[in-house]
Amino acid sequence: MKITDFIDNHPGKVDCNLDNICKQLGLALSGRQARRVFRRAMRIGFKEYLKKSRLAFAAEQLKKTTTVPIKAIAADAGYERTAEFGRSFKSLFLLSPTEFRAVWRQNKRAA
Repeated sequence: MKITDFIDNHPGKVDCNLDNICKQLGLALSGRQARRVFRRAMRIGFKEYLKKSRLAFAAEQLKKTTTVPIKAIAADAGYERTAEFGRSFKSLFLLSPTEFRAVWRQNKRAA
């Protein structure tokens, strides 16, 4: 649970190296052990959880702000390349970040 809390509170700043995360959190586990425990407890792999957490963070940012460039939101979510962010975002939400923002803006106006 410490690992999920850490990811949820720092989605764009979490290192993909589970050994480093365990050291930061003071857990007496190797990255390999933590990966197994994480998968067993969460029923999803560590990297997949991290990816979904980053994309959920990005979606919230797209909902909140309409003037911040998508490139900046991708960087805040931990993506180095905007194209990779766009592909990952579209695979999860079935819309590109630009389309997601436009749809959210229309729904907000209609409400």
